[in-house]
Amino acid sequence: MRARRHPRLPPLRWAALLALAGCGGEPSDLTFLAEGTGHTSAQLLDLYEGLPLDRWLARTDEGPPSDRAAALLAVAELPGAGAHAPRIAKGLADASPRVRWATLEALGRIGGAAGAQAEAVLGLLRDPVPGVRRAAVLCAGRLGADAALPLAGRLVAPLDEDLRDGVKAALLALGPDAEPALPLLSTAAADEDDLVLAEHATDVMVSIGEASLPALVQLLSKTGLSPVTAAAALGRLGPTAAPAIPDLIRLAVGRKGDSRRAALDALGAVGPAALEAVRAARAAAPAEDEDLRADLDDLLKRLAPR
Repeated sequence: MRARRHPRLPPLRWAALLALAGCGGEPSDLTFLAEGTGHTSAQLLDLYEGLPLDRWLARTDEGPPSDRAAALLAVAELPGAGAHAPRIAKGLADASPRVRWATLEALGRIGGAAGAQAEAVLGLLRDPVPGVRRAAVLCAGRLGADAALPLAGRLVAPLDEDLRDGVKAALLALGPDAEPALPLLSTAAADEDDLVLAEHATDVMVSIGEASLPALVQLLSKTGLSPVTAAAALGRLGPTAAPAIPDLIRLAVGRKGDSRRAALDALGAVGPAALEAVRAARAAAPAEDEDLRADLDDLLKRLAPR
């Protein structure tokens, strides 16, 4: 069954509104998009009446910005669009922010096949239009590691704060492939003056997985909030963080307050692999440190319940 388009809007106008929303539009336009007919990306071909790829490619060069933006969105949905990524990418230099936004969206939908355009996409991180900058981050995240890894620098020094969530999402999507960004991420995770940055960085380190262990362990020895943040990240890694057990024990025994609590929680998340180390720490705990002994007793109950 063919998708029904908005009864008062032709398909080109509908897609133009979508492009307008990406680069900042009238509230009424944005309301229509949010509460309108619920069209999805998969329905675009029906909305555009099934024109072949060559016809839509021609339309990307014709007419006003709204028509060209709509054509770019349609092209991205058609089989074989990836082979035409260089031609589509010409829209990145268009004078219209609608067209630049739609080009980024089209390249993002094409994905890896558009990876050769990564440098041009990253160039729009400095676009004067906030919506285009956000679209550039999202597009880079969908083009793969070559495009997304350079975004790590924007996590530390974003052009505007609302880019950070997009950069974080792009790096999270890489998972272990974000490992080359670890030196920058570990520095960011230790930033005591920007707790949002530290949280974002450790989130990405967790998504990287086992390769992040040395950097997270190094953070355990620092002062301030870094040990708390790192211990929490190790806890999220669960049994994968087993090599960090000795360092977590040292943090639990040698610190108090939030650092100790975070270390104990992380050891609990590591699981049975931590049991013997915790027993040894309990046996060596000074009699006068009743709080530590009680905390270790509680942890032992979690690790080896009767």
